[in-house]
Amino acid sequence: MAMRSVGGVLLRVSRYWIIGMLVLAACGRPDGTRGEASEPSEDETASDPDGDDPTLRRRAMAEWFDERRTGLDESFSIEFRKRMLRTAEQERQRWSTLLPGPKRAGPITGTSWTNLGPTKANKLVNGVTLHVTDSGRVRTIIVDGSTIYLATAGGGVWKRTDGVWTPITETIGTLSCGSLAMDPANHDILYLGLGDPLDRTSTGLGMLKSVDGGATWSSPVFVGFSSVITQVMVDPNDSTIVLAGTDLGLYRSTDAGATFRAVPVAESLGQVWSIASTGAGSFVLSNQNGGAGQVFTSADHGATWTPAAGFTSSSGVARITVASAPSNPSIVYGVAATPFSTLADFFKSVDAGRTWTALGATSKSYINPNGESSTVGTILGNQGWYSQLVIVSPTDPDTVYWGGQLALAKTTDGGHTFRLLSNWLAQFSLPYVHADHHTAAVDTSGNLFVGTDGGIFESTDGGTTFTDALNEGVVTHLLYSVSSSQNAPDVVLGGMQDDGTRLRVGTSNVFDQVIGGDGIGTDVNRTNAQQMLGTVQYLQVRKSTNGGANWSSAITGIADSGNTATAPFYTRLVPWEGSTTGNDIFTCSLSKIYKSTSYASQWTTVGTIPTSDSIRNMGVAASNINILGVVTALGHVLLSTDGGASWTTASALPGDPWGLSWIHFDVSDPNTVYVASVDTFVVHHLWKSTNFGATWTVIDNGLPANAPVNVIKSDRAPAPGQAGQVLYAGTHMGVYRSTDGGASWVDSAPACRW
Repeated sequence: MAMRSVGGVLLRVSRYWIIGMLVLAACGRPDGTRGEASEPSEDETASDPDGDDPTLRRRAMAEWFDERRTGLDESFSIEFRKRMLRTAEQERQRWSTLLPGPKRAGPITGTSWTNLGPTKANKLVNGVTLHVTDSGRVRTIIVDGSTIYLATAGGGVWKRTDGVWTPITETIGTLSCGSLAMDPANHDILYLGLGDPLDRTSTGLGMLKSVDGGATWSSPVFVGFSSVITQVMVDPNDSTIVLAGTDLGLYRSTDAGATFRAVPVAESLGQVWSIASTGAGSFVLSNQNGGAGQVFTSADHGATWTPAAGFTSSSGVARITVASAPSNPSIVYGVAATPFSTLADFFKSVDAGRTWTALGATSKSYINPNGESSTVGTILGNQGWYSQLVIVSPTDPDTVYWGGQLALAKTTDGGHTFRLLSNWLAQFSLPYVHADHHTAAVDTSGNLFVGTDGGIFESTDGGTTFTDALNEGVVTHLLYSVSSSQNAPDVVLGGMQDDGTRLRVGTSNVFDQVIGGDGIGTDVNRTNAQQMLGTVQYLQVRKSTNGGANWSSAITGIADSGNTATAPFYTRLVPWEGSTTGNDIFTCSLSKIYKSTSYASQWTTVGTIPTSDSIRNMGVAASNINILGVVTALGHVLLSTDGGASWTTASALPGDPWGLSWIHFDVSDPNTVYVASVDTFVVHHLWKSTNFGATWTVIDNGLPANAPVNVIKSDRAPAPGQAGQVLYAGTHMGVYRSTDGGASWVDSAPACRW
């Protein structure tokens, strides 16, 4: 998505911090109805702060990038994705001599950039303290003997050989994966379907193939007009046949992935969620068309399909995931969510998916119930659209593992009884597995591997115990922000999707969690690194005064905090870079600018914009705290010279100024203003004014064509004679640098792009 390389790596550039994944950590109105946000506790270390909400996050992400399509589409358009793939190819050719090899791993060498990780955590804090580690969201796990492949939502594909993880898709043009499959007849052949189906704001598009175990990859083959490939399946009986389940139905290749054709499974198939082999060229498939899910079967290698019978529920069926038993492929299990994303039921088929029986799981109690999960009906929580898992033991068709929101469960009698195996906080004498289960694999020895929002977890004893050790070395966290202190640059704080707010341990690549849930905006005081701020959704700010050891609420004076109607989903922190104390900082709601001179101990409203518009982001001049700027949802640039008491609307930006993402005043001259855009439909994404908004010039010449710009910054310590000339732009294609005030751009970090 943003300038992230080697997965969710934190990158430090000399003299200046560039923020990875800051693309979303800004003020902007999310789309649609939002759930209520809870008030932050007074002591974050003594409460349960987990407040991540994938439904609201997905809506907010979609609206942030394409605000004009509010409620109409929750993913990047196929046209935009194709443009980004073409742009990525152009940039690879342009900077080919500087790009890393396909297997480049470890710290990035050179004088400008250093890979800071995270590669590990010593502890996670989510109301309780756990001494475990994690990584980012997993889409597919493939275990091939001692080799493991991990396809992730936003960190690309990783391969583990000889106990070492290596990223193998760093230069393909995207890090967003939908599904990875291995040819059963030739384990060197891999198929990678691009596009995360859950957040769906990626530039991934099409199918890639590798014939050398991921060392090299083909150019993408577009699969119809689909923008997401949710599952790839190679026919175990005929390797020339490859099935691709997409957001626009099923596609089939009969030439080993060279071309794909749509298969008319149903009149309108919608999203295909999963495909399972039922032996001898037969398959079972699950789909969701709007709020309705169905199951289909094929007996002719996926050429034609027939609706299954019995996969119904009185509460309705939406998303479905299916899995067959390797030891008896005619036995198939399914998990289904209701249209309201709760559990509809677990299902079982003994005739290769043609007919199904509901197991009545919603009302069944676990063998080992607890206060959080008493009945099986709680397993999906209310996010069955987001997290589902079912996998069958390779040796016993009656042994099945089920996953959902907070816990993993198991049946050993074909679905009559169920036992809890894990807990997201290691409570109730259960082992820890991170929340939100998405995928799983079982190797030939019966070892179970589970993929979650927090990475990969392994059990070697059928789920009695789990280890998180495989996460170590996998750099795939989804970062929203990263910050540091000018006086203590080794202190690093970052906000991550569903993996909390993380603090660097010393000068290592280890980052420990200090706040749970979704970590959004962050800040470390520029003069006193013992003071730091973290945030969660809807303007909920936390503060630490002892280097991250303890955190408390810091919302006094923010009337909009926790208000889902007036606060942005992504909470933003804007420090004043000219502060001598480090205590001057700003944040914003959808209509108000808040300022603190006491480092968030107290906030004051200093500016309000018309209610007909809404704030997407704000900036403050480093040379003058009273010079403020705002970019709005209607494409306006508002400027103030009196600390927000009054506002002037700058002249209109040339072109089509939608999706404004960033406003920045040059550190040496506040009359020079930069504005960026992340809209996916516009041509230009970066503008400059040298007369405080009276006129504007497009300055994206030399940046990747049509690529959204997430952040623009001027160098606070340029070389002599370079004041106002050195700029950094964070784009969808990486970090770029200009030494002539934006007239031209060069790739600033080709070794850590894509």
